[in-house]
Amino acid sequence: MDNTVLHELVAALKSIATELGRCPTRAEFEAKVHGAHRKLATVGGFAIVQQAAGLNTYVTRRLPKITNQIFEKDIVSHLADYKPREQNEKVVWPKIAILGDMHEPFSHTKLKSSFIDFCREHQPEWIVQVGDAVDFYSHSKFPRSHNIFTPKQEEQLARENLEKFWSELALAVPGAKRVMLIGNHGIRPIKRVLESVPTIEHWAEKYLTDYLSFKDVHTVMDTREEYMIADITFIHGYRSGLGAHRDHILTNVVCGHTHTGGASFRSFRGRTFFELNAGLAGDVEAPGLTYTATRTTGWTLGWAWIDKWGPRFIPYC
Repeated sequence: MDNTVLHELVAALKSIATELGRCPTRAEFEAKVHGAHRKLATVGGFAIVQQAAGLNTYVTRRLPKITNQIFEKDIVSHLADYKPREQNEKVVWPKIAILGDMHEPFSHTKLKSSFIDFCREHQPEWIVQVGDAVDFYSHSKFPRSHNIFTPKQEEQLARENLEKFWSELALAVPGAKRVMLIGNHGIRPIKRVLESVPTIEHWAEKYLTDYLSFKDVHTVMDTREEYMIADITFIHGYRSGLGAHRDHILTNVVCGHTHTGGASFRSFRGRTFFELNAGLAGDVEAPGLTYTATRTTGWTLGWAWIDKWGPRFIPYC
């Protein structure tokens, strides 16, 4: 070892440490001392210079080894005093029965009957149909057959089916508040009018409002309007993927649109939010719902239910 070089490096290290107010790192030392890398190699390394200067080395600056005594003092004692973070006050939700996309006159007749029986048994405070109650097949832009029925026949049949559905629910659950949202299928007639004869838009809107109005049922005619019950947002839906609406608006959401039922949960800032999809109440074999590429789909028949215990999807099997 070259003692002259060592003394030179020690003096330089002390000077830099005084300037910085701490022991410099090797990179800082080499940046300030000309030829430091070569000189350090001749004396055995940077740690030797640190020791000779009386400054802390990497070894002495390491965290102490955790022993049983340290564990008991710092960790076990901490757990003894630990208390879980308090959750926000739980919301007690009313009983709500939700039916998804019906696509009249292509609804699933037996499923609707089972849903009415379910409501009769459980007596919900709210009954919500989350949109696309009517398919408006004749107004579709999908390639479709014209040999099924005329547009007038389709609309008459769809209207009759919905009148029967809501009247049977009124008898089964007379005390329930009833709400129906309009969906993307529901505004198909308005879209076709705007594409061809926009000057009669107001006539079409008046017809559609009357057509989708039922006794003691509140119909939300604006597809962009949200309907609130407690802290739950009811919409028809405009995003794909279960949980996408919840994450987008950061609240509890009930929707339809994707024909895929289920519930998804996410915790955020001490609260658990959910998205509940009501699935499909239409007949997958009906002409109005045969626009998929194959007969195999991810659609799920059923309905949704919320009570004080939370949301769930009830499959129709």
